[in-house]
Amino acid sequence: MKIRCGLMPDVVVKEVERLSPQWFKSVGVRAVAFDVDGTLMNYHEHKVEPEITRYLESLRTAGLKLFIVSNAYFGRAKELEQLFGCFGATVLTPGGVYTGERFESKNLGSKPKPSMLREAAQLAKLKSGEKIAMVGDQMFKDVLSANKLDVAVSVLVARRGKGDFIGIKLLQRPLETLIRTFLPNVPSRWYDFPEEPTFI
Repeated sequence: MKIRCGLMPDVVVKEVERLSPQWFKSVGVRAVAFDVDGTLMNYHEHKVEPEITRYLESLRTAGLKLFIVSNAYFGRAKELEQLFGCFGATVLTPGGVYTGERFESKNLGSKPKPSMLREAAQLAKLKSGEKIAMVGDQMFKDVLSANKLDVAVSVLVARRGKGDFIGIKLLQRPLETLIRTFLPNVPSRWYDFPEEPTFI
């Protein structure tokens, strides 16, 4: 079994669109969990960009099971179901699981706890040897939560958009940038991220 450093991603890539259905399948990934803000869209956007719409549709058409794993609460959590449910994505938030129009209340806890991703892996009904990928832009939340599960592949992408929650922008982002300078082969700035998925 691979020994994993909590903050070290398995894979780095500049943007989610570079993670093709064929690439996921070639590395044994059968389900994909996406963070939203900074990963699929700018912070608290209210519409999905056309290129992300086409991308998610390509994953669904290829038979990959899609999940949104977000620390969103209340109205934003319901909005995520409306934005991404049309792609067949199940939305998991700290307060529960949105599947279609149905909401199941569960206390799943926020990332970096792995409980939302663990729930997604169970819902995906992975077979032996199959993996779920956690794709996100934050090491302290997305990468760390994935690295706590044996069945997960952690994928770090460069942040999408310039918006951010003030606490993340002022504290977490600078600290993550600093930490990445000490991690071998992990890009520290967005422009250093590779165009194609690269295993670390």
